Amino acid sequence: MSRQGGKSYLLDSSVLIDFLDVDSSILTSFAKEIGPVFVVHTILEEEIDGLDENGCIQLGMTLYHPSFEQLLESRQYNRPQRYDYLVFIVAPLDFP
Repeated sequence: MSRQGGKSYLLDSSVLIDFLDVDSSILTSFAKEIGPVFVVHTILEEEIDGLDENGCIQLGMTLYHPSFEQLLESRQYNRPQRYDYLVFIVAPLDFP
């Protein structure tokens, strides 16, 4: 199977948690076969238990480090929605 049209995929915390609860190897296969998988670093630190930067790299995911301005913009929302909005803020960016 080859990658589909050069698309990249940005996961929010809910999707990432669901994959990790079922079988984390799905993420590795997805990244290899379908396209690059990105996770916002802040979401990894604040929302995901049992997975760190090294774990993400081992699973084939790439961490996206939001800018200070993006973090400030997301702070206008209350927790837990703040992290959902952070994904919406960075999603329009062109990921490789």
